[in-house]
Amino acid sequence: QLKICYHKDKGIKKCTINHYLIMVRLFLTYCQKAKYINFDFEEDIIFTITKKEQRENKREPFTKEDIKQIFENLDLIRFTPTQRESKYINDYEMIIKIGIFSGLRINEICQLRKKDIKIEDGIWFFDINDEGEKHLKNENSIRKVPIHKYILEEVLDFIKNKNSNIFDIKEEKMSKDFGIFKTKLGFNEKKVFHSFRHFFQNELKQLEVNYQVIQEIVGHAEDEDYKMTKIYTKSYKLQVLKDNIDKFNFKIGEV
Repeated sequence: QLKICYHKDKGIKKCTINHYLIMVRLFLTYCQKAKYINFDFEEDIIFTITKKEQRENKREPFTKEDIKQIFENLDLIRFTPTQRESKYINDYEMIIKIGIFSGLRINEICQLRKKDIKIEDGIWFFDINDEGEKHLKNENSIRKVPIHKYILEEVLDFIKNKNSNIFDIKEEKMSKDFGIFKTKLGFNEKKVFHSFRHFFQNELKQLEVNYQVIQEIVGHAEDEDYKMTKIYTKSYKLQVLKDNIDKFNFKIGEV
């Protein structure tokens, strides 16, 4: 465990420093996997923050009203102030919809390749993996996530003319553009792209979807009880995951 007090001297939020430390760990993990380095390092590079700071930095889920507002104002992210089209004009909406209906993290979405959209036993799903130069948050992030019925046709149509990567926009650019966009709409700093993920999880919880099913769908780190359960059991079948995801009947534009 690495404790850092740099934030006190420079006035940088601990959550920001922690984010960059995670990126360092992911980079070292990649280097180790690719055999560029052969030394061991700590699995997690973290530091202690107080419960008060955790509460202050906690992200908030978007509401249904928020999402309606986002889609009513998408031109604010598709076009520049001079009404020039962004070269990523077709990516923004699809990335946001996948975030809403799957709970995937922004990096998991932006890294998707055409071959990651698969079908098994008649069920289309996102194959979230760490192949090649992809980076994931943890080993639990490797998973299969059924594509929600409301966006399935749209996703399949979107990838028809793609060769490798589904999206041209990279994670950093998408995150920056979405940050500017949501600020224009008046959302506070606690509502970010990750808030779609919280919205999705909260909606499944309100539908009384089993906690462990939600954990498996979103690829959360395991608590001790869940670790023991997973050791002695197999992953949920795709059909089980799909049935639970499809319980989520939210339609964009309806509140």
